[in-house]
Amino acid sequence: PPTAWAAMNFHPVEAAIVSLLIPALVFVIPIHAGMLGLVLLVMTVMGVTNHMGWEMFPRWLVHARAGNWVITASHHSRHHELYRCNYGLYFRFWDRLCGTDKGLSAP
Repeated sequence: PPTAWAAMNFHPVEAAIVSLLIPALVFVIPIHAGMLGLVLLVMTVMGVTNHMGWEMFPRWLVHARAGNWVITASHHSRHHELYRCNYGLYFRFWDRLCGTDKGLSAP
């Protein structure tokens, strides 16, 4: 079953790449330490909420125009059901662009 802990489940190579990528980006794109903290917080919250296994947003919002743009738990759960779709982390347009958007999981 889906669990929020799945958001912290990385392959060691993936974890190494991500742990090197963020500091490298900070050198290329200067960012205030507080803003970097906010970005990392948003990344963590979205990762955890998208892996909880239940939708925290109201159904009307998920099916509204905003829900068609951002990744929600209903959208990401489909990735764990079918594995070859819904790869996006924050925005659905990447999946649409790459032909991997397979919609939402059944409620």
